[in-house]
Amino acid sequence: MLILDDVDQLVAGSSSSASSSGAAGLAYSPLLLSTLRALLRQPMGASAKAQHGDELENGAPSSPSTSQQLLVVATTSRRMEACGGVLTALFEEAHVVPMLNGNSAALQRLLEECGPSGLQAEAIPGCAAKLARATEGSFGTTTTGSTNYEGSSSSSSTANDAPPLPLPMGVKAALRLTERAVAIAGPNANSLSQENALAEVLIGMAAGSALTGAQCDV
Repeated sequence: MLILDDVDQLVAGSSSSASSSGAAGLAYSPLLLSTLRALLRQPMGASAKAQHGDELENGAPSSPSTSQQLLVVATTSRRMEACGGVLTALFEEAHVVPMLNGNSAALQRLLEECGPSGLQAEAIPGCAAKLARATEGSFGTTTTGSTNYEGSSSSSSTANDAPPLPLPMGVKAALRLTERAVAIAGPNANSLSQENALAEVLIGMAAGSALTGAQCDV
């Protein structure tokens, strides 16, 4: 088995090559795409024969073993590929992993099994709940005298009239945001500090998404 993680990054090209990649805004390199297509279609054993030549067995060319198979699995976080993009056409099958929107149990299991190093075990349930709420657009809007998530004081006197857009939450996004929160909280931070740091990261991410425009859902 061969796994090509983030295959879109492996075949990335300059922005000028986006128009030739077959989809607007995708900067794929035509040279790398054609190379990947050729390698995926190349029969097993063909590269060895090209280097050493066909060997004769009993006066006849040896045939490649039919048992030789290689499963190539590629991953990408580009949502448009799920709807039949350039990379999807290179492979025989495409499977879409569902988003973890609102699924706090799945997010907690993800952080328990694959969470970043330094993440306190006591912080995992709270972080998973915050990630799940972020997919629903809940980012801890506050009023006078309340707190913005546990232990994080708020000086706002009025509630947010325009709450940020909901954040779509996939596996990589959840791990990346949690890793960033752990780094912001610091190496000696307790679980509460890590949860508060994640809340701030989510609020900043949502605010940025609102400024850059509407998001595309698969």
